[in-house]
Amino acid sequence: MRLGDGAMTKAPFSCNEGKGAAGFMTRVLASLVASKRLKLQYGSVKRRRLSSKAYRNHGAAHVVRNPLQKPLAWPRYGLPLCSRPTRPTPVLSEACPEPRRRVEGLALLLVTSLLLVGLAGCLPRAVSPGEEMVFVPAGAFWMGSNEGDADEGPMHRVYLEAFWIDRYEVTNARYAEFLNATQGDPGRCGGHICADTKAENPDSHLLYQEGQYVAERGYDDHPMTEVSWHGAKAYCEHYGKRLPSEAEWEKAARGTEGATYPWGEEFDPHKLNSDYRLGDTTPVGSYPEGASPYGVCDVAGNVWEWVADWYEAYPGSAYRSPFFGHKYKVVRGGSWNHPADDARCARRDIAHPDRRLRVVGFRCARDN
Repeated sequence: MRLGDGAMTKAPFSCNEGKGAAGFMTRVLASLVASKRLKLQYGSVKRRRLSSKAYRNHGAAHVVRNPLQKPLAWPRYGLPLCSRPTRPTPVLSEACPEPRRRVEGLALLLVTSLLLVGLAGCLPRAVSPGEEMVFVPAGAFWMGSNEGDADEGPMHRVYLEAFWIDRYEVTNARYAEFLNATQGDPGRCGGHICADTKAENPDSHLLYQEGQYVAERGYDDHPMTEVSWHGAKAYCEHYGKRLPSEAEWEKAARGTEGATYPWGEEFDPHKLNSDYRLGDTTPVGSYPEGASPYGVCDVAGNVWEWVADWYEAYPGSAYRSPFFGHKYKVVRGGSWNHPADDARCARRDIAHPDRRLRVVGFRCARDN
């Protein structure tokens, strides 16, 4: 029985090894600053040098090293090491050190600022407070299954551009923040009902008290449910994101090699919330061992998740269904009261986009 029929039924980070715009800008500007510093230093040497005796006596104590000689390592984000300057560092006098130090300090500050500006173009941007996203690189993956339901086949290769997806499902508390921020906009969900509150639906964990939306106590970090497809879409767009496509969701869940479950081929009840074992949703991220190859949590169990697509047959499929077309939206991932088979990465179910269900939530994605 379909949900739509009323049933309850840090990707490793890369900036292309410094070959992108950020890397090119950083190398050019660092070279320019290094060249300027060397000119300043050689100019000082012409005006005043240490004698050979003074050099022998004082040696390295008077050597002012170019800070750019030391490679700047950024191990967290995998940036390549900066190359060393090829020109030697001269021995300088201690006479008038302060002006030179001020110039060096300004140069270091400039280089550091430019590096950070360059990195800003590569790092993920936070678009909604408290929501972490993971990177899924471009490439092909195996989508669908030849051993599941008829609408899952045939298994086929799909190429996707790189994208970002929320690590966790959107919580009740986050959705309440969205509703509070958009209360003055009657068309925030395209004229449709965004979600039910507890006053309208006893299964909801969203309350409306004294003119504000709040999550029911004890359910702040549980996935938002009783939310329509339109309400999920509006939330994502409010924060500069969107709902993932069905293909994006499946790649984020199973990786590139067509795994049955996010963690592998065998079902493990200890890696997800399903089969009505707990009788309710659990806080997002409660099963880190069940995360996908990209680190996406709860893509199996807890709640089904809305995706952007209408329910259609896959390319090359001979299967036909009266539910195909612009009637139902696809939901993915199984839920806390659904069996193990529904937690398979290839499993598809459907629901009407206006429906609000206690077993359906969502997460957001965005383009790279």
